[in-house]
Amino acid sequence: RSFSYRTLRRLYHEQVAARGVPRLAVDSLQQARTQERARAEDREREGLNFMRTGLDTILEFLSARRMPMTLTAYPWPQEADASSEQLELGGRFERVWRQWGQSRAVPLFDLFPAFAAQVQRMGQQASRARLYFPLDIHWSADGNQLAADTWIEQWCSVRRVITPRACAGMSL
Repeated sequence: RSFSYRTLRRLYHEQVAARGVPRLAVDSLQQARTQERARAEDREREGLNFMRTGLDTILEFLSARRMPMTLTAYPWPQEADASSEQLELGGRFERVWRQWGQSRAVPLFDLFPAFAAQVQRMGQQASRARLYFPLDIHWSADGNQLAADTWIEQWCSVRRVITPRACAGMSL
C-alpha cells in the first residue's frame, strides 16, 4: 500500500499529537528553514551589491581612460547540468549583470545559448565531460574554443571595429 505525501504528513502530525510531542517542535523546524532561506537571500544580495560596486569602480577607471568595458556571462558546470531550455535562458546572475550592463551602456556577451546548444546536441553528461575538466569548474580545450568562438562573434557584432569579413576569419 502506498500513501501520498499529504497523507503521510497528516499521519505524522497525528502521531506527534498522540505522543504528546508539542507541535511547536515541528513549527520550529519549519521556521528555522524559513529563516535560513532568508539569511541565504541576504548573503546573496550583499554579495551582488559588493560585486556591483566593484564593477562600478572598474567602469569608472576604464571610462576615465576612454577604454570600453564588456561583460561576459557563462555557465558554471552545475548550470550546464540544467536542461538546454533552462540553460538557454541563462542563470539568474546573468539577468542581474544584463540589467547592470544595460543601465550603464556596457554590452553583455552571453555564452549561455552556445553552451545550451552543446547540451542539446550531445546531452548533459557528454557535453559536461567535453566542455569542462572533470571535477573542476574550468573549461577544457573544447570549452575554451566554444567560449572564444562565441565571444568573438558577439564582439564583432557589438563593436563593429573590425569589418565583418575580418571577423569571419578570426579564431583563437
